[in-house]
Amino acid sequence: MGDPVSSLSLRTGFFVALFLVGASAPSGAAPGAGTLADPVRIDAFPYAIADDTTGRPAQIDAYACSATTDEGGPEVVYALTTPENGRLVAWVEGDVANVTDIDVHLISSDTVTDGVAVDCVARSNLAIEVDQLPAGDYFVIVDTYVSGGTPLPGPYVLRVDFIAYDTWRDRPVARGVTWRQKLYPDLFGYFQTVNMLVVDPADPDVSFLPVDGNGCETTASMGDRVGAVAAINAGFFDGSCN
Repeated sequence: MGDPVSSLSLRTGFFVALFLVGASAPSGAAPGAGTLADPVRIDAFPYAIADDTTGRPAQIDAYACSATTDEGGPEVVYALTTPENGRLVAWVEGDVANVTDIDVHLISSDTVTDGVAVDCVARSNLAIEVDQLPAGDYFVIVDTYVSGGTPLPGPYVLRVDFIAYDTWRDRPVARGVTWRQKLYPDLFGYFQTVNMLVVDPADPDVSFLPVDGNGCETTASMGDRVGAVAAINAGFFDGSCN
């Protein structure tokens, strides 16, 4: 996340939602060969790692949830266990047009038949999000897309996060600032995530700064603009971003 900055950005108005700016820095090494037989183990969330599909084995050519998409290039396999029901998010960064194309997949077993991973839960070019994932063992596969018969391997950053239902999870953001998050499968009849910032106003490293947005500017953009470690969205936009 970088060095903490002693500023908390708020947009003036009624507080309706909370958002955190920033993400975990990726590690550069991992145990495991990254194959189906010896996957890299994801043992904590949020998880982030920098790696490369170049030179890796190509054990999976396609996935049952998108069987016509050619994923015959080399892949890296990650294993994880979700101890409770909850939401899992995984995404990759690093695609370069016509040079590197890395896709992300979630499968529930290592069964591969004629090159196809049969137990596919979700897949995407960049990011997957499964809101009601049952507890169990899973694999996240970072696979190389094949374009016109040419594999496009290369470096990437993989990020994976999981949050269980009905449990507050705390993450330190900076000194005096903690991000709390809770996932509700049925809150007022809807699947919802509640985010909260717990701030110690007496901490000398914490300060508050009201910030007005520019047109349709996002909360994250406003936080970045003033160098905040976290930002709170204070109101809704109408159709004209007013």
